[in-house]
Amino acid sequence: MSYDAVGVLHAFSEKYEITYPLLSDEGSKVIRSYGLFNTEAKPDSRGFGIPRPGIYIIDENLKVVEKHFEQSHRPRPTAENVLVMLLDKKLESNVKTFETSYLTGRIGITDTIAYRAQLLTAVVDIKLKDGFHVYGKPIPQGYIPLEIKFETNPNFEIDTFEFPKSKEFRIEALGETFNILPDKISLRTFLRIKNRPESGNYWVKATVTFQACTDEVCMVPEKFKFEFPLRIVNQRL
Repeated sequence: MSYDAVGVLHAFSEKYEITYPLLSDEGSKVIRSYGLFNTEAKPDSRGFGIPRPGIYIIDENLKVVEKHFEQSHRPRPTAENVLVMLLDKKLESNVKTFETSYLTGRIGITDTIAYRAQLLTAVVDIKLKDGFHVYGKPIPQGYIPLEIKFETNPNFEIDTFEFPKSKEFRIEALGETFNILPDKISLRTFLRIKNRPESGNYWVKATVTFQACTDEVCMVPEKFKFEFPLRIVNQRL
């Protein structure tokens, strides 16, 4: 939905081959009723009447069940980002798996093509086998917690993953206390394309490290490295 006239939206949808409906709110009546009207724009400015961009998820009973807004007007989530972040869709493409004798995992990025200031999603899912666990932070010196690190890139940045709540686990024989993560871990965070990136083909490079243990023994630390292709176009849709 936008304040643009029907003809403007029609031309836009044809140009970019958009197959879902676009709603015209000329006069910004609905935009005002949702409290999204940009009051900072002057009446004689080009931006007067536009809403602060955001997304509402509405169920079959017309109830708002989710919403997403950014502080800046520039970032715009991709469609796949919305499905994965707000509707818990399982990412099926652009995903790589890793496996040991005690856990299975998958890591992926929602999109392979992105425009300036778009929001993508980085996904990590891990499932441990019975009797095994991995550590969170803080952790005693000499042990390896679960960590997901992305290589820095001047054209995009990745928000920090928010790990699930851990529980304390005391090994009396060692006299040490650990923080154990759940046996099923599902992590989601934003990959943010910069507002003025350099167009081109890039790689999103990630490393997953962890050390799995039982109540009696710890495995050798593991490290998995991944690369995901990403083509960036320095223009807005």
